[in-house]
Formats: sequence, C-alpha cells, structure tokens
Amino acid sequence: GFLMSIRQTDEFKIKNIIENPNEIPRLQLENIRLNRSIEVSGKILEAQYGVNDHFLLFTTEDCPFEEALHIYYLSPQLEVLDALELSAMYTGGMLGDLAVDNGNAIRFSFFEKDESWTLKVLPKPEYAFFNHRHPVKRKMPFYRKSWLKLDK
Repeated sequence: GFLMSIRQTDEFKIKNIIENPNEIPRLQLENIRLNRSIEVSGKILEAQYGVNDHFLLFTTEDCPFEEALHIYYLSPQLEVLDALELSAMYTGGMLGDLAVDNGNAIRFSFFEKDESWTLKVLPKPEYAFFNHRHPVKRKMPFYRKSWLKLDK
C-alpha cells in the first residue's frame, strides 16, 4: 500500500501577521524552499510537517480563553486540500504533546492536558459526512472529500 510518511519540517516562515478587529487573525507564510506563499487562519505557527511531498500546518489564534486550532493539509504547490478547526465557544485551549505516531499520524492534546487527539492523513481522500462533530469543524465544502481524519 501507499505509505504516508510524516516528518517535521521548517520550510515555512512567517512573513506577516494580518490582524483586523473582529476578524480571525491571518498568517502569511512563505515556504522558503519553494519560494511560494500562502495565507491561513491563525497568528502562531505551532507546528509544520512534510507528508511525502505534501504539508501539514498547525496554527492557533493566540487567544487563550477561546482558542482555536487550525490544521491545514497542503498540496506540493501549497493549495489547501483539506482544513480542520478545533474550537469551542468560551473554551480555552493549548496545543501540547505533539508527537508523530508510527510515521502516519500525529497525536496531540488541546483542550485538556490529559486528552489525546489523533490526526491521520488518509492515503486517498474519502467522503466523510459524519466524520466530524463538535468541537471539530471542517472548513471545506461538505461535498469535497476529506484527507484528514481527526479522532479523540
């Protein structure tokens, strides 16, 4: 079968943080190796991974009392193939304990220190209509197939 290999990378650097009142902050990120930029939600680039020739980015909004975690899966050309948000009204969060699991998944905690979330990148995208419930929000249109699977 097709093997996903997730590894940490440092190709993305913050170029600019765009902050407007009453809007989610945006990060302009540049991929140094590709010399290409992308704009994503968030203010802090928490983690970045290469998945074969694709990328996974984890960003947060730096809002401790109502934090949101944004996860982006990007093509080699930095197109957004899939995107998830983990957040709940009036709920704090702090991304912690990030670890690559078996090379094909990432484990982390967010709302509580002792919880564990597992993010898998699927070898091919699947329809996942019932996959994501509160507090996981999928940012893509529902008719698009999902590459990312996030379970607690």
